[in-house]
Amino acid sequence: MEFILEHHDDPDFVRLVQDVVAGAAHRHRPTEVLVVHIDNWFGDRWVRFAGKMFGAAGVRKPRATVPPFHPHRVRSEQRFVREAATSVYESARATRRLHRYQHSGENLQRYADLQTASGMFAWYSGNTLQNAVGSLMVYLVENDEAKCWYALLEKRGEWVCRKSVGISIERLMEYADGQPVQ
Repeated sequence: MEFILEHHDDPDFVRLVQDVVAGAAHRHRPTEVLVVHIDNWFGDRWVRFAGKMFGAAGVRKPRATVPPFHPHRVRSEQRFVREAATSVYESARATRRLHRYQHSGENLQRYADLQTASGMFAWYSGNTLQNAVGSLMVYLVENDEAKCWYALLEKRGEWVCRKSVGISIERLMEYADGQPVQ
């Protein structure tokens, strides 16, 4: 899996995110992986955030919904499908956009497990060259349930994990396959 690298992205950050996502995909073997590049960093409040009710009150649900990132924040969406014969993930044409223009309340029923039976969604932040901070959020759909986690990474010479939610730093390092995450 090779992610889109834009001029405002730190190549080391994107490579690390690729390694973590590929490591998680290798371990869990979802049939598809959808990777979404967001324009800037985002916080851990996005984990399991479903949207706003009545335009004001933020809603989180135990059953994970597609996070309601506004489509203007989405730099790109890439889809990878696992080839049955080789177990290699190949780039595939996205059949539909994950993030679409809609009222926030409409997102409250867009459950992640209804988007795919066996898939992984990964969101990562852009503008990492300037910010020296990056985000990675993953929803792994297995057995009609989405496991969700988030990592906030910061560049301190190398990229290091400053905060994690729903995943241990040890597991993140395991997924990264020895990349410099501490």
